[in-house]
Amino acid sequence: MRRGERTRRLLIAAAVAAAIAGCAGGGLGGTVVPVEPADFAKLAGTWQGTMIFPSGASYPATLIVSPNGTYTTEAGAFTSRGRAQVKNGRLDFITNYTSGGLTVDNRTGSATLVDKGQSWGLTGSGWADAGLYNFDFSKSK
Repeated sequence: MRRGERTRRLLIAAAVAAAIAGCAGGGLGGTVVPVEPADFAKLAGTWQGTMIFPSGASYPATLIVSPNGTYTTEAGAFTSRGRAQVKNGRLDFITNYTSGGLTVDNRTGSATLVDKGQSWGLTGSGWADAGLYNFDFSKSK
């Protein structure tokens, strides 16, 4: 993929993530909370939610985040593993393994943390070679 095309796709994914984050902050009754490196303790655990794949198919999903930032995501036949990192108040997912159709190459994901009162939310999107995907997870505080 040409560098310009990849940059364009990343910008589109970032714009969609920002739009989703805006909806998550106001539309879902929560407050967007900037993520800091010290937040991995509260991010650790099992998150339940939904992933919408580039095909438009929606699946129940589980995200497991460890205190050191490593993660596993499962949705339908899809599995991914990698490391989460904090960047600009958001959580970026750096994938090093996938199965089920979305390749690791050129795959990005970024989420906004939302305080929903009794629970936390992670809402975001990403880009895979197959196209744009979205996700929305929550877990109790």
